[in-house]
Amino acid sequence: MNVHDSHDDLFASLERRTASEGAAAMLADLAKRMADAKRWHAVFDARLLEARLALGLPVAGETGPIDAATRAALDEQSLAACREVGWPLLDEGQPSAAWMYLRAAVEPAEVAPRLAEVAGREDLADRETVRGEVMQVALWEGVDPALGLRLVIED
Repeated sequence: MNVHDSHDDLFASLERRTASEGAAAMLADLAKRMADAKRWHAVFDARLLEARLALGLPVAGETGPIDAATRAALDEQSLAACREVGWPLLDEGQPSAAWMYLRAAVEPAEVAPRLAEVAGREDLADRETVRGEVMQVALWEGVDPALGLRLVIED
């Protein structure tokens, strides 16, 4: 089976899920499948679509004017999606991508210890790139300037 066939199969499966259980079930299934495949950016997108649907907002495009309570609920669900995808990205050794999500959802002090762990990991494929990204997030993004400086000195 080639990649195109597997994408067609996935799409057909999601269409069936929508027809039998509705769009919310399909989006939950899509998010789970994307998480299982470690496609974190797609998980984030699916979670945002889920949130909009659950709140009665247009699933795509502009939301238009929304009341404060709906805005607050959408913001909280968006931040939850940021945490859901940011932590695994960091754990996988993608600090820049992780920080793109985590910066909105957590305090830098929560990220700093895990960022230091990533900097010290020997099992990551492209250690130099990872260390460079850790240095960028730690120093220039202000997550852990001491760690960033240490990495600058070690280089």
